[in-house]
Amino acid sequence: MSERRILHHTRLVLLILIACCVASPAGSASYWLDHGFKRIARCDGATQGQDMKSANGNSNLMIQAIITCTDLGESYRLDFKYLTVKLNPAMPFSSAPDPLHFDWLGLAIYKPADATEATIEWLYEEALPIDGELPLSSQKSIAFGNLSFTYPKTAVEEATRFTFFLTFRGRVEQFGLL
Repeated sequence: MSERRILHHTRLVLLILIACCVASPAGSASYWLDHGFKRIARCDGATQGQDMKSANGNSNLMIQAIITCTDLGESYRLDFKYLTVKLNPAMPFSSAPDPLHFDWLGLAIYKPADATEATIEWLYEEALPIDGELPLSSQKSIAFGNLSFTYPKTAVEEATRFTFFLTFRGRVEQFGLL
């Protein structure tokens, strides 16, 4: 896929996610602030890389990843050694397309836009195309690799949330660093 097409798809996915998930009732925090993860990936001085673990919370999906964070000077790079997704047998889907078709892996770095926390300020966001299916009857994992994000240290200095997300045909599952 060309870089221009990936950029277009990345923007499209993020616009859909923002439109679907950011709207909040008056006086409540943004969806992304409520569900975002607070541990922010930084690895100051780790020019040879530093491994980090990532997972999601209690969900229909069990997501686990090992990520290498590398300090590049003005930015950090996260390289996914592996990312696995498995159905949680304790929490089966009540309604979902079969099979689950995973299409994007994203990273969002952000903070509240104001004191009400009803809106957010995106400091960095990117989504990478992935392609994989997981039948709802499967007891196996699906794995993804060869994925990386490079983001500026300036975004990390301001951020209060650091969230990875997987999309599967319009649904979103978030996960963060342990």
